[in-house]
Amino acid sequence: MANVEKTRFNATLAFPNSNEAYTKSRLGDIRERQRMSVDFTTDPWLLNVNVVLIDIRGLSSIERRSTWGPITVFDLPPELIADPTLKWNGDVLLLVQEPPYSRAMSFVDPSTTIQLNTGAEMPIIAIGGFGGPTAEGRVAARDWLLTALKLGYRHVDTAANYYTEESVGAAIRNSGIARSELFVTTKLPMNGHGHVKYCFEHSLKELGLDYIDLYLMHYPVPVAYEEGNDSPTNPDGTIRVDETVTLNDIWADMEALLETCKVRALGVSNFSPKTLDQLLKTAKVVPAVNQVELHPYLVQDNLRQYCKDKGIVVSAYTPSGRDIVRNDPKIVELAAKNKITPNQLILGWHLARGVAIIPGSKDPERQKKNLKVPVITDEDVKQINALDRNDRIMNKYRVIKGTLWGWTYEQYGW
Repeated sequence: MANVEKTRFNATLAFPNSNEAYTKSRLGDIRERQRMSVDFTTDPWLLNVNVVLIDIRGLSSIERRSTWGPITVFDLPPELIADPTLKWNGDVLLLVQEPPYSRAMSFVDPSTTIQLNTGAEMPIIAIGGFGGPTAEGRVAARDWLLTALKLGYRHVDTAANYYTEESVGAAIRNSGIARSELFVTTKLPMNGHGHVKYCFEHSLKELGLDYIDLYLMHYPVPVAYEEGNDSPTNPDGTIRVDETVTLNDIWADMEALLETCKVRALGVSNFSPKTLDQLLKTAKVVPAVNQVELHPYLVQDNLRQYCKDKGIVVSAYTPSGRDIVRNDPKIVELAAKNKITPNQLILGWHLARGVAIIPGSKDPERQKKNLKVPVITDEDVKQINALDRNDRIMNKYRVIKGTLWGWTYEQYGW
């Protein structure tokens, strides 16, 4: 297959022989329709791209049929359509041209790191390792996690309660990437108090690694331990909590893990200034990271400033806030102004505020887009900040009778 000089095109991505890019099923059957017609409405991230179909065999009779916004439809030459030997991913080169941006848009280097209070460098963009509620989905995670690593992700975030640690380990081994180039985060299960060392060693075994870069306390609440049941309940259906254990007890046991030299840094997740104050009363080690739900509807400026003052890096899960935030009129307006997607805009907002991000996607194209994070203006940051509603989009769906994992929002300090 002939090579095409990418320098002939402005910011062009070429997928000449790849099933991971555009397949025949996604573009429609060119033999039957005799033209290329892409349904952009099914792929929102493509709304701002121009698509050009080039026949690398030198056929000259490809003509533009019509243009609608950024979409150009071409008629294909009869000889191309009639060719029985045509291989969609072999004889035709599809080029995707990024749109001309409204200003000199620059993008964050996806290999950018942020320094933790341990001195370690943590990649600021991680791939989220949640595999869903089914065993099949958790096993399948190894495939899309491997794709993410091949695309350039060097930080993988998982948890014991995600049940994807084994898939993360498999993806790392299959990637061929040196362990020293990767950063792995996992979390203590919420019922792991009392056997922290066992839980840590189990995660290490599931991952198949010699060490873990960052180990987090998943929530500050000590869920009661019950063999074979991660979510034991009270008679009223709320999650049962072990009232004899404090977050300080759990943190002390986690600090002891540092002596094993099998964990490089410790952190917390879903902590507020209230629970951090409680932890720091007895902590010998200040958490390196606080991973929390954070997006334009949950700005958490007070928490971000608190953590900055304490030398704690904030990282965001559910960073785009799901469709409800991505479809917010102001987000859509600012994205259109910058000729980027709403998701890109929101991820750029996080990095502009010094927050690490954990976008999750199983789709290779969205994984690529999540690595291309724009540098947005201070004015855009200000307008996005103004959208704050203190809305815990992710966590509120887990609330049972006013409690989340057995605690009220007031107990969390939310």
